[in-house]
Amino acid sequence: MMIRLQARLNSEKAAAFSKFALRMMNIQVSRAFHTWQINVHEVRRMSTICTRIASRLRNATVFKALITWDDHTKVLRRQRGIVMRVAMRMRNAGVFAALHRWRENTTEKKAMVAKSTRCKSIKSLCVYLVTKRTMYACA
Repeated sequence: MMIRLQARLNSEKAAAFSKFALRMMNIQVSRAFHTWQINVHEVRRMSTICTRIASRLRNATVFKALITWDDHTKVLRRQRGIVMRVAMRMRNAGVFAALHRWRENTTEKKAMVAKSTRCKSIKSLCVYLVTKRTMYACA
């Protein structure tokens, strides 16, 4: 009986020790799992922060590109307006020069016609006078 009792005590001690060992291992596993959870949480938090920073930088780059594009389009629109005004002035200057030449030509033609008419009148007057003199001289 004693041996049985001794064996039973040994088996109970072994069972208690194994339970204790299991509890200790469970505590260590639990601590390791908890540390792992903390590390994973930290990695996810850092990943989120890095993603936000990267998106801000990317958005800032896109924003800078859009601002640069907007500035270029404003400059092009302004230059287009200036070029259109210069072209219109040049075209108007050409029209003005053509009208001025036309007016000079018509004025000159009118003057020539007036001179030739006057010359014709003077010529006919001279012819008339010469003819009249001749008539008086002959009579």
